[in-house]
This record gives sequence, C-alpha cells and structure tokens, in this order.
Amino acid sequence: YQTFNQALDRLQGPTSISGVSSLIAPFVGLDFWQFVSLISISFVVLAAVVALLVLVTAARGGLIWSLAKVSKVNKKESILAILKRGMRVFFPLLGIGILTRLDILLYWFVINPLVVQEPSATTFTLFLLSFVLVTLISLVLSFLGIYASVLVILDGHTFSQSLREAFSIFAQHWLVSIELALILYFITLLVGVGVLIVMFALGVPLLLMGSIAVFLNIPALLWVIVVVGAMAYLTFLLLAGSAFITFQYAAWVLLFMKVREAGATSKIMRLTSRFSHILHRKVI
Repeated sequence: YQTFNQALDRLQGPTSISGVSSLIAPFVGLDFWQFVSLISISFVVLAAVVALLVLVTAARGGLIWSLAKVSKVNKKESILAILKRGMRVFFPLLGIGILTRLDILLYWFVINPLVVQEPSATTFTLFLLSFVLVTLISLVLSFLGIYASVLVILDGHTFSQSLREAFSIFAQHWLVSIELALILYFITLLVGVGVLIVMFALGVPLLLMGSIAVFLNIPALLWVIVVVGAMAYLTFLLLAGSAFITFQYAAWVLLFMKVREAGATSKIMRLTSRFSHILHRKVI
C-alpha cells in the first residue's frame, strides 16, 4: 500500500511541462516496484470496469429477451442462457447505451456554463430554454434507446438498422410512448416513497439497538449493529432496484410487442374520440 501511495504522490508532480513530456514526467522518478505497482493496480481497476460494463450490457440484453419470451410462450430461461443471449448482441447494445447517454454531455457543455455565469434575465432565459431543449433531446434518446435495444435483441437488427426503425416506431407512436413514460415516472415516485418508508422502518430498531450499545459501552455490539444494518440496507436496495428495473423493462417490452403486433392507441386519443362521439350523438 505504501508503495502504491508513494507512486500516486509522484503522479502529482509538476504540470508545467507541455505535450507528451508532461505525461511522462511523473513516471520518471518511480523505481521499478512502484511503477509495477501502479501499472498493476491500473490494470485491475480497468479490468473491473470493463467486466462490469460487459455484465451490465449482457444482462440488459438478456433481460429484454427473457421478458419477450416469457410473454409469448411463458417459458423461463436460466441465468447463463440469458447472459449468453445478451452477449450475442453486445456491441450493438453497447453502442445504443453510449448513444442514449450523450445527453450527459449536453447537460455538461450546454447547461453547466449557463449555471456558473452571473445571474441575469438573459442568462435565466437561456438556461430555461436550453434546459427544456436538452431535456426533450434526452427523452427522445431514451425512447430510441429502448426501442432500438428491443429490435436488436428480438429481430437481430444491426446498430444502424435498429436506430432507423426505432425512430420510425417512435414517430408513429410518440404519444403512447410519452404516456407510458409519465406513468412509469409517477410509479417511480411512489416506489421511492415506499423505499424511504421501509428504510425508516428498518432504521428505527437499528438506531435503538445502537443507542443501547453506546449506553452500555459495548463497541463490539455497536460494530455488529452497524455492519448488519449496512448489509440489510444494501440488500434491500439491490432487491428493490432490481425488481423495479425489471418492471420498467417489462412495461416497455410489452408496449413494443403490442405496437408491432396489433398497434397501440393512446389513452388520450381513445378518451378524446369517445368524448367526441358522445358529443356528436347529443348534438344530433
């Protein structure tokens, strides 16, 4: 640990050297073992990030495939089969995932410069307009990402083919897509409130037991309570988050299949047409 810590201290060396020299300079003073330690840790961190990225992407693709299969033939697949199916379309899914996260760059390079400026009426107006525009772009990217991912998994489309057809589907069914997004948004709020209530309910007995441990001056018991409480919170958040993400993907997959097979009509359109029909009959 000390060797790696010293290597990090060396990396905070002079930054006034320009070009490639400024990148090489921090490594000049390192001895062999410090250099090996730094490179090893860097490779381990990089490998962990890549492994997590592969696992998340494959799991997302496999989840979409398994949800579609269960809705059609009510047949469950093993976790290994799900991951294998997701790995078959890893690169298109990865590209779609990167594309749908381009809104982060928009928020950073468009919204962030306006936030740090001096407050004025012009700045506020530009911020409001930019925020609305970037938010709309973010919503469109998220819709395209969802539909394109399903197309890649179920129809075997390439990256470009899936984006073109996803845009066509969204253009034809944009209202029902926004309706589902709003419904899921309100469900997310309710789930968030429920999660807070459960966490509070879990926290009250843990807080009481921790107070007793402090009052009795038993540090070991206090540490046990802290560790058990942290594990309980983490387990609950993982289970709740996984279940809700699965529910969201199931909603979008079922909407996609309904749109492709029989068409889906917006509830607003149905209510409007029904109201118009009733009004027309009363007028006549």
